Amino acid sequence: MPYQAWCPACGSFRARADAHRVARSGSTPTISGDFCYVKRVPEGSDPKEITAITSLIMTDSMTGYSHATPVRSKNQYQLMVQEILTFCQLMGHTTVTLRCDNEPVLVQVLRMTVNARLSMGLPTRASTPMAYSHSNSLVENVVGRARALAGSLMFALSEKVGVTFSSNSAW
Repeated sequence: MPYQAWCPACGSFRARADAHRVARSGSTPTISGDFCYVKRVPEGSDPKEITAITSLIMTDSMTGYSHATPVRSKNQYQLMVQEILTFCQLMGHTTVTLRCDNEPVLVQVLRMTVNARLSMGLPTRASTPMAYSHSNSLVENVVGRARALAGSLMFALSEKVGVTFSSNSAW
């Protein structure tokens, strides 16, 4: 969904246009992952009753392609491992480096995914940058864009149907 300056949904959440990216080249593709949280509390609602939508965000360093998988909770290890395995297969990579920050849940998902790929005979490395080093910034940028896009979509839907939705809504 390209940014349009005249669009109130874009203007309310994405004040600048997304940069156009060129496919990256390098020796080994890196699949980076992180969590994204989106929370919208409509006016007059109790903020304590609204929960955030949690998604696992993945991005490929070679193509810039990104994917989001909503999860009910961060303990859905099997779902997250399966989604990362599927994402690597979709990208067509046999050899890959998997990267995440040092959040314990992500480190566990990374370890499980590496073990699953190695058991399939697929060369896989794991990488976790030092805490607060910003060396997982590729996926952190995607998280920022995904959060803004989710907010824009929720805003546009609310404007279109005349109903204000929270992040608890099935919509």
